[in-house]
Amino acid sequence: MHKSIFITGTGTDVGKTYIAAGICFQLASRLLDKKLSYIKPIATGVDTLNEDFEFIKKELASLNNFHCSSILEYIEPASPYISALAENKVIDYSQILKETNSLISQNDLSVIEGAGGLMVPITENKMMIDLMSDLKLPVIVVAHFDLGTVNHTLLTLDKLQEKDIPILGVVLNQPNQGDRELFSCAVKSNAHEIERVSGLEVLGQMEYDEDFESNNFKCIAEKILEQC
Repeated sequence: MHKSIFITGTGTDVGKTYIAAGICFQLASRLLDKKLSYIKPIATGVDTLNEDFEFIKKELASLNNFHCSSILEYIEPASPYISALAENKVIDYSQILKETNSLISQNDLSVIEGAGGLMVPITENKMMIDLMSDLKLPVIVVAHFDLGTVNHTLLTLDKLQEKDIPILGVVLNQPNQGDRELFSCAVKSNAHEIERVSGLEVLGQMEYDEDFESNNFKCIAEKILEQC
């Protein structure tokens, strides 16, 4: 089987981990006879606990066919390159690529989450988009549902297409509880505009704290199993 997807975002704090957790929940629930994993190759802003891991482990604790894996963790909440430098370390990009591929090969299906957006530096010369390209995995782009997301999302999609990276689609997410009515016109039109201009599908529009068993997450899981 060895299917995998890469979750990226239009930036930091768009809710990539939350969306990844919901996708993992749906996939693991459907494939109980398969081994699934959430992989975070590089995590920053990690002190004593990896909060992303703890959140996902808690949410998927009932599923015995699922586990989390990480490779590098740094304390400073910054890009991997800067976070490593803050600890007087240098990231070996080839080793990250090798270890991520090794973890993928140990599972039937893996959900890999990047750090930040596409152009986040991993090393002096390598960006997160290079890791996506070298892993050769289809990508889901998580974007904020709010005002300005059309611009950020289309720029992200253009850059992925420039690198010939396959795109499964876009998920619009509401990571913070807020008033949708403030930008109601934009919120209502964002998905249509992204699809109209890019020709790519918006797989779901998530409400704040949407249940992992919602139709949105079910549809995304079905799309992944169809395409990967």
